[in-house]
Amino acid sequence: MLKRKIIQKLEEWKKEPIRKALIVEGPQHIGKTFILRSFAYDNYKQVVYINFNQFPYMKHIFEQDFDIDALILQITLMIPGARCVPSETILLLEEMEYCPTAMKALVKLSNDARYDAIGTRTILNSQNNPSEVIVLRMHALDFEEFLWANNVSSLAIQELKNAFIQQRAVSKEVHQFFIDMFRVYTYVGGMPKAVRAYTNSHDFEAVQLAQRYINDVYLSEIMAWTDQKKKARIADIFHSIPEQVKRGNKKFRYSEISSSASYRTHWDSVLKLYEYGWLFTIFKVDNLDMPLLDNHQKGNFKLCVRDIGLLAGQCEDSDLEYLNEPLTIQKNILLENSVADALVKRGLRMYYMEEGKNMFFVVTNKDRKIGISFDDSSALRYMNRLVFHGQLDCAYDLIVEPTVKDKNGIHIPLYNLMFVE
Repeated sequence: MLKRKIIQKLEEWKKEPIRKALIVEGPQHIGKTFILRSFAYDNYKQVVYINFNQFPYMKHIFEQDFDIDALILQITLMIPGARCVPSETILLLEEMEYCPTAMKALVKLSNDARYDAIGTRTILNSQNNPSEVIVLRMHALDFEEFLWANNVSSLAIQELKNAFIQQRAVSKEVHQFFIDMFRVYTYVGGMPKAVRAYTNSHDFEAVQLAQRYINDVYLSEIMAWTDQKKKARIADIFHSIPEQVKRGNKKFRYSEISSSASYRTHWDSVLKLYEYGWLFTIFKVDNLDMPLLDNHQKGNFKLCVRDIGLLAGQCEDSDLEYLNEPLTIQKNILLENSVADALVKRGLRMYYMEEGKNMFFVVTNKDRKIGISFDDSSALRYMNRLVFHGQLDCAYDLIVEPTVKDKNGIHIPLYNLMFVE
């Protein structure tokens, strides 16, 4: 079983004396079902599992305006062997996008408080969630979870974190091990199927087969929920991203899809790919006044695939030849996406700024703003001027060498991204 950080969040939720219902949202194939079923059977005497995609006839129950007692009665009648005992039972309602009215049942279960309930959905929806439920976003494995999957001890990771906090370098051997692991993560990514393919055999062909299978499933699932007029545009964007990454585009260019493509014609398709968890956007901002979202430029953004392994799976073998060489900042066509992957999976928001020739990420965590550049001392100097003037809280320059502090600021190795917050 892959160790996942969301388990700790679920355990903390279980300890609350009065628990609201949960919704765990995240794209397909990231391990939601496995994690939630494992958690449920480890912590409850009775587990009632309903998947609205696999068992569409169950939707009828949730489309009725039942009170909780009537709802529970209907469930026990429809599911052979189901038992619902107050304080001992959890209801798992999977793929709620197939039964939107199940949200009303979650609200009633929250208010009733006799039965715990967790719903899941594949379509990301950060708006219009009732206050009676708590929403947790789940991702594929982040870099730290990938290290756990490869039997790297938590003690070794903690020693690495201590060095990061103290702004000191680790030994040459430790550094080389972790920078090599980050290079592998850049190719494998964090989709459980791909991670298991790697940990079971260290066979990159098996990893690539897993990645391509998942990409095919994503695209076919998104197409199934899309009207005919938009399908071609979604496919265009889906296939355009790796090509634009390969060419080193600084931002996403509609013109490389077709001469007639624009923000107006294709933005809805970008949103569709976002809602299904396949990509995310990094908008350019004009200034660092909070909230940064108010300062973004709608037409200037980078598109990143939500899991770096799925982007690697779309690339040709010749595009990934650098994986057989020492990791570098300049030659790695996947680096920008892998950095974004490592940060976004930890719940951080990302933007980017340009000032002259300087380009850098701005990462936000609540009220904190952190600048991140790519092996660029000039950008680091500029970011530290922003730190001096109180516009950033701190700044780091990413390198492949061990940590070093010089007149320009702090340069940290890529693997330390798992501690930036």
